[in-house]
Amino acid sequence: MPQQSPVFKLTTGTSITRVSFPTPTSRNSTMRNVHKIGKIGFQGDQRQTLFVAEEDGEVVGIALGDPEQHLLPDSDYEAELAILHVRTAHHSRGIGRQLLQALARYYLERGIKSMILITLEKNTRARRFYEKHGAQLLATRDWDQNAEYGSNVMDVVYGWLDISLLCE
Repeated sequence: MPQQSPVFKLTTGTSITRVSFPTPTSRNSTMRNVHKIGKIGFQGDQRQTLFVAEEDGEVVGIALGDPEQHLLPDSDYEAELAILHVRTAHHSRGIGRQLLQALARYYLERGIKSMILITLEKNTRARRFYEKHGAQLLATRDWDQNAEYGSNVMDVVYGWLDISLLCE
């Protein structure tokens, strides 16, 4: 993997690391490895920040953030949680929460105070997770840009105006 900055270790033996991408080649190499945890689309650039959760050398979760959000351009939301994914076998162990907190802390240290995300309306597990962590439902929209999910798929936009609440 490219340059890594240790963030913290969970009591479960899972470590969370921020990965920086000094070159496009290292970014592509890292993302090929991360793709192994699930179907994840990544069109990132060097402004984005990736946190990786590893357990026994295996990637078990990721959080990818973008310091600029494009979901609700005329809103007060600054950053975007582009991807939060934890392997199914590792659900309900606090890994998603720790990844979300790591990204929130990273943005707060850089003066970013709010964050937005999008998920499929039918992804009830993700929606419950975000709501449990204080995200507010901001919008519901038709989404027909990806044939993989079929037609008339709805997505939902959630956000936190104060991401410091994620770090409590």
